Amino acid sequence: FYTHDVWLGGAFGRSDILFEIDELLELRFQLQGKVLQLKGRVVRVVREPDEGLAGMGIQFVDVGDQDKKLLADALKTPSKK
Repeated sequence: FYTHDVWLGGAFGRSDILFEIDELLELRFQLQGKVLQLKGRVVRVVREPDEGLAGMGIQFVDVGDQDKKLLADALKTPSKK
């Protein structure tokens, strides 16, 4: 499982193993040198290759204020290429 897109409210994760809608997941990201552990709920599952990337849309749930700030700050920072 790896993240393809991340935004403040969730992420799209690519994976060969797909969970069902409404399943809860424990997620772990490394952002700006800090480990962020979040809970997420599967809200979309893409199984068919012709729909795009196989994976899952995950909505972050129960995100604390400190984690929200870290995530927001990381998303504002341009990626280094």
